[in-house]
Amino acid sequence: DEQQRKSREKLQRQLNLGIAPIPYAWRPRNVLDSVSELPTLWEISKRSSWGARHLHLTMAINEWTAMEPAKMRGQVPLLDLLSLMVISDLDLFEPLFKLFPKIAIGKATMMELQRLLAPLAGSLYRNKLLPIQAALKAHFADIEQPEAVPLSDEPFINAHWDSLEIVEIAKSGKYLIYSDDTLFRIYSQQPSICTLDVLCALDDAGELSPREAAIKIATLCSWRVGLSITPRHQLAILPDTLGAAKSIHEGIAAMSADEHCNALFSGIWNIEKPFGNLLGHAGVVLRQLADDNKNSIKSVAALAGFWLGKVMLHKEAPAPRDRLAALLIAQAAFVEQRMTADAAHRLWNVYGDLIEDTHGDYMDDQKLWQSFGILGEVAAESDKRYSLSGERSLLTRLSSGLTRGTNDYDLFNRAYTAKLTSLGRQEQGR
Repeated sequence: DEQQRKSREKLQRQLNLGIAPIPYAWRPRNVLDSVSELPTLWEISKRSSWGARHLHLTMAINEWTAMEPAKMRGQVPLLDLLSLMVISDLDLFEPLFKLFPKIAIGKATMMELQRLLAPLAGSLYRNKLLPIQAALKAHFADIEQPEAVPLSDEPFINAHWDSLEIVEIAKSGKYLIYSDDTLFRIYSQQPSICTLDVLCALDDAGELSPREAAIKIATLCSWRVGLSITPRHQLAILPDTLGAAKSIHEGIAAMSADEHCNALFSGIWNIEKPFGNLLGHAGVVLRQLADDNKNSIKSVAALAGFWLGKVMLHKEAPAPRDRLAALLIAQAAFVEQRMTADAAHRLWNVYGDLIEDTHGDYMDDQKLWQSFGILGEVAAESDKRYSLSGERSLLTRLSSGLTRGTNDYDLFNRAYTAKLTSLGRQEQGR
């Protein structure tokens, strides 16, 4: 009826805003009228736009950290249907059984899989489920099939017993829930893992190389899955050709041409995310690259330029591009760990390359000098906002990368002092 229709529309809007905590497997039929089953939702979501958040799977949020492999060892993971589909699509069944000699699949999940595989009345995407069936048959002796008794005959419980059964089975303490839906893992209130944990463990065990694991993660990004990606895998996905780049343009072209690298960073740096998150993340990556003098300046600058190209279209991104570049450099210097003078010097070189790339044929000494002033102002604003002083201040950190007494050093410090004085006067005038 009309009231139900309005209620569903409201839920869809809330899902799109990321404020409706509805597990992924419960959205078909209940919230998404046009989606009748989980395999259909999964296939639609993989091809959806970045803005269709009500269709997207969130595997992990920013606070996620991988479970230590030692804690996973000897456990028997209890998989839901969603995770079976993700594992199948990523071709991870064989590595999974190397990591876990035994896995478990609830009886209700098995029955739901059989229903979806029925030739006539099954899923529209039955062909996508056939590899799951084949993999489970091949490892039949290594699969436990526990079951639990339904709590009641309520329609909701009956409709979602394949997932609710998993929670009841896990309460015995014999199994570790394996679900790729962070909302369902939170709902279960039981120890749990997801495919990201498995990829990190496979990397740790040497079953996958860091780049192989990163490619799997990049594939998830291309499917619009919400992830938290470790710095190790962000760096592993960078193409080898990036290190040989002789200019920012060559480096950006190398990243754009690499399907997996482009997919991963397009997912991380999607402009529909809050600007502060995009800036903070890029600052951490840039700092890690700047701290290692094995990375060429051109390749580091190319990654920074790749970020600028993505983020400059964000509605909260400042203009002109020179100031956006200065914000990125300041954010990299802001990262908690101690910064060496060499790292600061490398950040200045990256900044110079970004400024030169921005202005191209119109680049001259005047624009270069102005860029030192812009970064000085940005550094003063950050130090004032966060009450930074001494070695923690951006003034100290960034100045250490310049030679005292040079024009560059003086331009930066004069702009910093002037801006800090101006901010102090504004504060007194309030």
